[in-house]
Amino acid sequence: MISSVFVTLVIMDVIIRSTGMGRLPERRPDPLLGVRLVPNAVYTQKNEGFSHGRINSLGLRDHEIPYEKPENSKRVLILGDSFMEAMQVDIDSSFPRLLQTFIGEALPWHDIKTINAGRGGMGTAEEYLWYVTEGIKYSPDLVLLAFYVGNDFRDNSKALTGQGVFKPYITFDADTFWIDASFTESRSYKLKTLLWPLFSNSVLATETARRVEAFKIGMEEPDTATCPKDVGVFNVEQDSVWANAYAVTGKLVAMLNDAVKRNSSEFCLMIIPDSYQVNDMESDCVNGADLRKPNDFLREIAEAQGIPIFDLTDTLEQDYLRTGNYTYGFGENLGTGHWNESGHRLAAKNMASNAIFVKLLRWL
Repeated sequence: MISSVFVTLVIMDVIIRSTGMGRLPERRPDPLLGVRLVPNAVYTQKNEGFSHGRINSLGLRDHEIPYEKPENSKRVLILGDSFMEAMQVDIDSSFPRLLQTFIGEALPWHDIKTINAGRGGMGTAEEYLWYVTEGIKYSPDLVLLAFYVGNDFRDNSKALTGQGVFKPYITFDADTFWIDASFTESRSYKLKTLLWPLFSNSVLATETARRVEAFKIGMEEPDTATCPKDVGVFNVEQDSVWANAYAVTGKLVAMLNDAVKRNSSEFCLMIIPDSYQVNDMESDCVNGADLRKPNDFLREIAEAQGIPIFDLTDTLEQDYLRTGNYTYGFGENLGTGHWNESGHRLAAKNMASNAIFVKLLRWL
């Protein structure tokens, strides 16, 4: 009886694989970062935009690139969240790939390659931890932190993000810091870790789990809030929770800069604006808010630390006001969400043509 059930399940798994009705997971639980991309995993993004491809053998959404750097070449390592992971567009239409192309056009006699270390859900703490454990292996000459105003401050705060997310936090006390990895003690993390050998080998198990999760989400009470809580980042007067998120973010950026400099690399900061700052300034959700507050804060941190900073807000806003074209969103959701192909291209083109950025690359 048991053997026949097992054989039936195996046959079902083979059928699902062969017909393309399911796929193995492209993300897995991780005790350091909370989540990692699975090396060589196949992904298909349909919820927002579209892309299909394979995670590279070192767990990055990028083309294959070894740890060892070729002689006489330079590398730009890009840290970021889902805006850099860019699952919403084809990999060759993403900011990291386009930046490499445009740099090649601006500096044809320089061999400069980009490395995309972006992953959805990453905050500055995870980006720091990934850099000091994994990023340094690539021997980057320049590390570019792509900071998304829309949720990166929140992602650095346990109080704002909540307890149910697989995410480490870094807490500061005077001149010391420690890593809060309490997510590893949660029941859901332990269960997913325990079942990972099954999920990593069975499409049937993975698709069943996906559908159960989708059903649970569908049964949840809908969010009736008129405005997303992330707009709190623009409040003129910050409560203690948001003030702490700002303070922790400033310390994390400084700490990442120090780590990069200790490894004899250059560091720079690129601000990715929220769509409210670009094409939705008149929304009631940000009425009376200071839409440049987070940008001004990051600029102060950068200037205090001697970090080159590049703010894409004016570029994207002026393009929208001039053309009326949306650089965020897809289909019926234009104007919100992640960058579409136009957003990635405009941002990469702007960076590669920025005189200060080009000068920084020449010095590498």
